[in-house]
Amino acid sequence: MQAYLHPEVPPKGKAADDFEAAIAWLLWALGFSVASFGTHPKTRETFDLIATTPRGDFLVVECTLGLLRTESKLSKLTARTVNVRDSLAASNMKHLRVLPVIVTAMTRDQVEADAGPAADLGVLVVTREDLAEVQNELIRFPDADALFERGLRAVQDQQSARKAESGAEG
Repeated sequence: MQAYLHPEVPPKGKAADDFEAAIAWLLWALGFSVASFGTHPKTRETFDLIATTPRGDFLVVECTLGLLRTESKLSKLTARTVNVRDSLAASNMKHLRVLPVIVTAMTRDQVEADAGPAADLGVLVVTREDLAEVQNELIRFPDADALFERGLRAVQDQQSARKAESGAEG
């Protein structure tokens, strides 16, 4: 799994599929129920991963080896998240929350330029450092619901900070 989470640079072969599979395994180990779509030819153009917490909240996950806006990944993730929310609303399950997550094999510094737009869209960005933290700390005590809440708070904090920055500049 370590080799899949930390692909060679530049990536070779099926590194993107391997990375996605490793993220699915990690989410499963953390207590999420995971469905993988992105590695299958017939569903490749839908979600990469959908994960649910024991309480029923959803993660819509996009995986990338590169920058967050490469191949419009951030835009696609946002649109797919809206589709999930709409489907839940149509099924009378509006009480369930949906958190869009983009996971990259790159470092926080490498994706810094894309972090602001992701925060504005309410997307949780998980970088190489975050993956290491999750593996080291949380795998011993998997709690998908607590991890979901932590991610949701992180997105809310980022959005508040961005609003404060833009208010201070204006």
